[in-house]
Amino acid sequence: SLLLSLTNTANTFTDVYLNQGSVQVNNFDKLGTGDLYFFGGNLRLATGFTGDFSGKEFKLGSGGGGIDTNGVNATATNLELSGAGDFRKLGTGTPTIGDSSLLSNTGRFVVEAGVLLLNNTLGNSVGAGGLLISGATPTVRLGAGNQIADTAAVEIRHGTGTLQLLDLNNFSETIGSLTGVAGSVVSLGTATLTVGGNNETQTFSGNITGT
Repeated sequence: SLLLSLTNTANTFTDVYLNQGSVQVNNFDKLGTGDLYFFGGNLRLATGFTGDFSGKEFKLGSGGGGIDTNGVNATATNLELSGAGDFRKLGTGTPTIGDSSLLSNTGRFVVEAGVLLLNNTLGNSVGAGGLLISGATPTVRLGAGNQIADTAAVEIRHGTGTLQLLDLNNFSETIGSLTGVAGSVVSLGTATLTVGGNNETQTFSGNITGT
């Protein structure tokens, strides 16, 4: 698909609109002075990406958008998400949503590949829009408790020959509902998973492991 790489730190434009394809950067200082508007396009982290992938508001419109971590292990210390579109985590690598991220978006958080580590000290890295784990061996792992909204629907879709995993990593969590087909996995460790915050009847046919 279409890929545009921005390499100049002297860029003085304001907002970026990602309608299709991907814009690639090795640091957020290449993205001008404004916010990022997603209408179906993606932001891609270049090999060797440095710095933090936050500091700008990600505004999610129709078609949503996402970040392709492209094998990069990066941290967003104050990620801001807003809007009704879905936000997708693409590509290998482990991004961390940490510290004081403000996530007011109402769309789903969709993890399609790699590992997503939720470690937000304010809680609710995944909002009421819910969480979908689906694609090429994706994992969502908690780095602290209270990372998923208590009313959020969590769905795990298992693909043939792949592993889709929600790893509580010994941190207890409350969610709205849990659905998943055979082959999906929830790993509790020593944690407790409380389900039912949205008062819906659902079926989970996967495996739940833990003590």
